[in-house]
Amino acid sequence: MAERVEGFNFEQRHGKQRVRVARVWKTKEGKHYVVEWRVSISLLSDCVNSYLRDDNSDIVATDTMKNTVYAKAKECSEILSVENFAIELAKHFISFYRQVTAAIVNIVEKPWERIIMDGQPHMHGFKLGSERHTVEAIVKKSGALQLTSGVEGLSVLKTTKEKHDMIWF
Repeated sequence: MAERVEGFNFEQRHGKQRVRVARVWKTKEGKHYVVEWRVSISLLSDCVNSYLRDDNSDIVATDTMKNTVYAKAKECSEILSVENFAIELAKHFISFYRQVTAAIVNIVEKPWERIIMDGQPHMHGFKLGSERHTVEAIVKKSGALQLTSGVEGLSVLKTTKEKHDMIWF
């Protein structure tokens, strides 16, 4: 993580933000499942040479991070949760790159909801939902895992069984 060099502390962190990827899974019956993810990656690395010796060989390129997101999403042949995808990505970076000591993967998932046509869920028609699912996975080289997930922008309203309800905003 941070290393002390000639009286300075460096937090050796680099990453890629706002990688957008959509994944569609199709069943044999023709039913589609859709996710849209906005992925951000931060890698903590032993890359002090990039600061001291003009040697960026220990820095994982941002295009490599972006392309890894696309490749890993394509490899997911089975439907998986945003949490599992974040963990999979983080584990990839800490195992594939010896210099990476921890990977922090943040994902915001936009929920695509199946539309209803003639009273039935459509096989491959969707509309964008209002809330967003969020996840942060931190995986360290030691194997330690910290996972936080939640929902943003969800609005819920509950009425009563009374004859007349008034709602004040």
